[in-house]
Amino acid sequence: MLVSSLLTLSPVASASASGKCPVKSASDQTSGITQARANNLIGMREVNARKCAKSLGWGFRVGQRNDQIFAVTFDYRLNRVTFKITKGFITGITVG
Repeated sequence: MLVSSLLTLSPVASASASGKCPVKSASDQTSGITQARANNLIGMREVNARKCAKSLGWGFRVGQRNDQIFAVTFDYRLNRVTFKITKGFITGITVG
């Protein structure tokens, strides 16, 4: 039981997540942010992910913080990401 409790405290990351800010790319603004590039922010602290997104010229918003889900618009924007934050870490991210 202790092991499963410890696992729930760790931020969830996908296999392609690095927790490192990717290099700025002009294609983020022209053809859009790819999910693979966005996934690099998984595992980052929220404050660092916000700084990273801003430095890359990405729009960003919080769709979920812990158990609280926020209302978001349905407009799809190729240069915006939506963060899922758990205990201060990015645990999910979607483009659009």
